[in-house]
Amino acid sequence: MTSDALECEVRYANGRVVVRLGGELDYVATDKLLNTLEAALDFSPRELILDVRGVTFIGSAGLSALAGGLTYFVEAGGVVTLRPSPRFMRVLSLVGMDEVWQVDWSDGDP
Repeated sequence: MTSDALECEVRYANGRVVVRLGGELDYVATDKLLNTLEAALDFSPRELILDVRGVTFIGSAGLSALAGGLTYFVEAGGVVTLRPSPRFMRVLSLVGMDEVWQVDWSDGDP
């Protein structure tokens, strides 16, 4: 994944969806992010693993879209597991969102 435009990958297996994001999560990327999350939820997974280790920048609009996009899934009883980089987790901590989702620090492929 490149370090500029947001890139999204969705995989489904065994009742869970893995959404991998890379690049910049900013205002320009919000529509693509929300469309990707919507497509992932079409699988009706029990668990959504959001791998954001490849995100190089996150702006307030991107963070807001991410939170809003995942709220529907959580309210429907789904489990969200975040696979962040330390830098991404620091941003979540600064805005008080570091305990919203379950966090998986493992290095392997989800």
